[in-house]
Amino acid sequence: MRSILRSLIKASGNIGALALLLLAFIVVGSIIMRSMGYTVEGSAELAEILLVLVVFLTLAYTQSRENHVAIELVVTMMSDGMRKACHAASLLVCLLITVILSYGTLVEAYDSYLLGEFKFGTTHFALWPAKLVIGIGFVLLSIELIIQLVSLLQGRPVIENEDN
Repeated sequence: MRSILRSLIKASGNIGALALLLLAFIVVGSIIMRSMGYTVEGSAELAEILLVLVVFLTLAYTQSRENHVAIELVVTMMSDGMRKACHAASLLVCLLITVILSYGTLVEAYDSYLLGEFKFGTTHFALWPAKLVIGIGFVLLSIELIIQLVSLLQGRPVIENEDN
């Protein structure tokens, strides 16, 4: 089960990376076309949606590698037991906040779907898919935090090896 969840988290990180690549192509293509006097309708709106994918689908993967910003000045001076307790407490606090964010964003995505909410610009895009991606990103982050908290409490390594 754990390996399936980690594979799902890794896949979401890969989708986020692909979205970043596509975002780069769209921005560069739009700049080139604009310099030639043409406009690409919907490129700004598509870039906004891709940015949501980049940011929120990579949250859990980044956490699985513990690559988020960390300040370790005080933590490195702690004993192993105190460091483990602080790590568990921080994972628990992050998990609680992330679960609340998951619930709120998923409810917002559902409401947006029911209302048929659209982003108006040169092209109309439905907003609920982007809002759903935000919720999914937070759910995946919650799953990763649970995996790390359980691993820490069981005395197993918290960070997934690069080979997996």
